[in-house]
Amino acid sequence: MGIRELIGELLESEGYTVELASDGQRALERLRASSRRMVVLLDVMMPVLNGIQMLEIVASDEALASRHGFVVMTASAMGASDALLRLARQFNAPVLTKPFAIETLLSSIDDVAGRLRA
Repeated sequence: MGIRELIGELLESEGYTVELASDGQRALERLRASSRRMVVLLDVMMPVLNGIQMLEIVASDEALASRHGFVVMTASAMGASDALLRLARQFNAPVLTKPFAIETLLSSIDDVAGRLRA
């Protein structure tokens, strides 16, 4: 079982409805297909579309950008690009550096979900 599946199980145990996507393109397709507001956990390093590319596409689509919130996960804060930092500010998205505490992840998700409900 990979990290994506483990985080999915953790979130389900916390009462969240979870959808998993194996790559950035599939995640983007799910965002476009859903009318529900979603908190998206987005890894910078994903196949097909990486997290930065995905956020850039979402930023160019007002309907998607206003409907969803994001929590970005990255392997290195030192390696955070200017593009990632700009997009994180634009989306008011927390950026979590791996490894991160589960409590930090849950708190970040709660914060983003709260903004979506407001």
